[in-house]
Amino acid sequence: MAAPACPRPALLSGPLPEIRTTLASHWARLGLRSRRLRFLGTPDESFFPRFAARLEPLFVIGIRIDGKVRGVCEAHMLPSNHAEIAISIEDAWQGQGYGRQLFEAGLEKAAEAGVETVDLFFSEENRSIAHLALSLGAEMRTSYGECEAYIRLQDRRADLS
Repeated sequence: MAAPACPRPALLSGPLPEIRTTLASHWARLGLRSRRLRFLGTPDESFFPRFAARLEPLFVIGIRIDGKVRGVCEAHMLPSNHAEIAISIEDAWQGQGYGRQLFEAGLEKAAEAGVETVDLFFSEENRSIAHLALSLGAEMRTSYGECEAYIRLQDRRADLS
């Protein structure tokens, strides 16, 4: 019997309401610490559908395990060809390289979409994402316990052509 395929990031497609429902369900499965790291707070389950209903993501990339999206990279367009990326992995699936896979896939997709720079905002407590962002060439700023990682994508776009 062949070993199960290793899950890979894939663009979530379908109608926007379906993608929003998938995001809300994924976020509701995050533990308290993971919620705090993703949202810089600990929202309860009632928050997620309301928050998702307002989103107009540029794209959402997910990692599907056991039929459910267990990790996501969301990109949200900002002015001037700039985007914000957010990454979350359900607790049981953390530490297995899925965050890196999602982050790299998100940067590649953003570069393909013509995004020039991306930001990530996160708590200083989130050392995993800080390490990952730095390893992918981010400039980092920290202020009052919150961090911003800033990545220029022009080099990535050149690599794609």
